[in-house]
Amino acid sequence: MTNEEKIVKIRVVRDDNKEFIIDGGDFRIPSNGLSGFGSLDNSISTVSNAVGDGDQITSERLSSKDRTVKAYVRDTRYNVQLRNEAKRFFIYKHTYKLYATYMGETYWCEGRLVKKAISEGNIYDRVWIQFTILCPNPFWKSNSNFGKNIASVIPMHAFPYLSTAENGRATGVYSYDREVRIFNDGDVATKVKAVFRATGDVTNPKIIVNNKYVRILTTLVADDELIIDFTPQIVRITKNGVNIIGATDRTSDLTEMAIAIGDNII
Repeated sequence: MTNEEKIVKIRVVRDDNKEFIIDGGDFRIPSNGLSGFGSLDNSISTVSNAVGDGDQITSERLSSKDRTVKAYVRDTRYNVQLRNEAKRFFIYKHTYKLYATYMGETYWCEGRLVKKAISEGNIYDRVWIQFTILCPNPFWKSNSNFGKNIASVIPMHAFPYLSTAENGRATGVYSYDREVRIFNDGDVATKVKAVFRATGDVTNPKIIVNNKYVRILTTLVADDELIIDFTPQIVRITKNGVNIIGATDRTSDLTEMAIAIGDNII
């Protein structure tokens, strides 16, 4: 195991982009300082068979997950400073992203602060902090989210540039990958969120994921933004912030748009 893989690092990002980092510098995580990081709670409901032995499974779901971190200040000379930093950072009614790096792999989840505690005993002892983030979606998310623009401009010259040619020269090439391959190395399929930003007229934009597609019967002009978002419980399709789910082509598939485990083509 490399030195990098031996480091347990926690990075917490609040919804105002402020960060709190625990990486063995100011704070250290003890051997029992993480809870809820390596397990999920599967809830299965059953009913007894009317005839014969056994039960029938009626539903199965994974519940939300509490994830708790406990850490100590390494140098008691900074007790007051670091205690105040923790107290000011962990505030209720905020959304937090919790990034965990463990054995060289980084994953993250998002949720709300449901519990926090800061030591209040002997002021000369090492200060400790403990906080719990409730993640409504219990699954860890990959830190390598795709989130890239598949239509981009490839630069070919730097400026200033003087050309004496009578014919024009290419200074940039508009690159549009009609197909992008994405590998999902997680444990479950991942829902899709697609953002279309128009630079000119676009008619009936369409996204295809593994032969399933959604087409919106509308026209976009320059600077319009169309969002097709399958990540909430209810699919959201908006154009410049206005709901236009009614403009969906009736042949579209609104139930199967997900990045499956393994190789995917968008």
